[in-house]
Amino acid sequence: MPWKKILSSISVSLFTFALFFIQMNQPVMQSEKNVLGVQAQEGCALKSKGDANCDGQISNIDFEIWRQEFLKIVNTTNANFNFEDDDIVSLLDYEIWREQYLASPIYDCGENCAPLTIEGDEEATLPGGRPSFFRGFADPSMRKDPLSDRLWLGYSWPNIHVVNNSTLIPGIDTHLAYSDDNGAHWQFSGTLFPSYPDTNPLTGATGYTVNEVVNLLPVEKNGQATWYAVHLTYFIPQEGGLLERPIQSFRMEITRAASPPELADSPAATLGAQKTAQEWGVDIYLSDLSPEVADCKLWNEPALYYENDTLYTLMRCLRFTQQGKPDTKHSNQVVFATDAQGDIKSWNWRYVGSFAGEQAATELGGEGLTQLDIVKSKHGDLLAIMTPDTWSTDLNEFIHYGCRVVKLDSIDPPVLSRNQQGQLDLVANILATDLDEIGPAACTYDPNSVNGIIMTRRMKNAQGLSASLHQTYIKP
Repeated sequence: MPWKKILSSISVSLFTFALFFIQMNQPVMQSEKNVLGVQAQEGCALKSKGDANCDGQISNIDFEIWRQEFLKIVNTTNANFNFEDDDIVSLLDYEIWREQYLASPIYDCGENCAPLTIEGDEEATLPGGRPSFFRGFADPSMRKDPLSDRLWLGYSWPNIHVVNNSTLIPGIDTHLAYSDDNGAHWQFSGTLFPSYPDTNPLTGATGYTVNEVVNLLPVEKNGQATWYAVHLTYFIPQEGGLLERPIQSFRMEITRAASPPELADSPAATLGAQKTAQEWGVDIYLSDLSPEVADCKLWNEPALYYENDTLYTLMRCLRFTQQGKPDTKHSNQVVFATDAQGDIKSWNWRYVGSFAGEQAATELGGEGLTQLDIVKSKHGDLLAIMTPDTWSTDLNEFIHYGCRVVKLDSIDPPVLSRNQQGQLDLVANILATDLDEIGPAACTYDPNSVNGIIMTRRMKNAQGLSASLHQTYIKP
């Protein structure tokens, strides 16, 4: 009998009811999960659908495995599990607990993944109203205001600048939206960091400087909120476009303000990597802080976190092969820290360490890991949301394999959590198998939203590239 049907007639929590049957050593048989024809996974890799010993069947043997593990962890942690009424469950043997807290639910963000709309913001168009070749919404960063119920969402807005009615130059702006109903509806707030006409100080070439992949972070102290933002900025020349972006122009900018809209006009500090030219206004070369990052050619896909009066910025250290292509296998995540006191351009930064390198990437299905977002789960666990990727020489493009959510033991030092079997503590695995081979893009999450994890879906073809934000409703 399905658990939800049983629960509809009693007034106890799902966890209480599940624990009752687990403790009485009596599996509830003939539930919906039992008749799904479970197929064993090779090497018992996934232990999916309640099949604890991966023999292709669900039986009392599986139940006993789950029961012992369940009781061991409950008695050890004295955990307070919160099973919500809308959880899709019909378990027999403890699967509801296992899927929520031990295993990684695999979710395919295809037709089941509802698009996220932002009232007042539209995809970019060309003169005359035609859809832009470069358009959509991407690279989301969602955070709740600590002083109100408002949610804020920063995201990239790709577009095309038309110069002299003939020349097309790609642009990327950072936009801002908010929601006052936990993410059920979103309203456009404005442009946070626009792209703008610029000149390469090294060559004199004209083009546009763009701003993308923002990461937002609010910090509350003594009843006041401070908002931080970090994003990537670089130059796109009029001649050559995206393919000719000079690596010397890639740098990070970090800002702070009392509210997200005020970040637009706040002073910024420019953080450089090994290849960033001083002419682009670098305030500090983070690559100079340790021999471990001295060969980081450029930074990419930043994230922020705050703990114990310390602001952390995390980003990908991009290294390159001898052929000049991104070396995803050796482009790990690195962490820097500051007390964030005084003039933002004079903050005292230190190198903390690196993590999420080749080994972790291989476990998660890629050669490298990118598009990091750091957030607390609804249970208080520290989570790292990351995208496994590789570089395709044929496509001259990064290939993405979805989003993975992994628990973190700590930021300082940076350590990904592992279970008793030595495997990464994977909380969620979000795919988009209906997309073409370049795959989806960045994800973000805030436990206060009804949206769950938000994923970027992207499509690239001969007509250009478009991106969109989608709600997975996965709420770790």
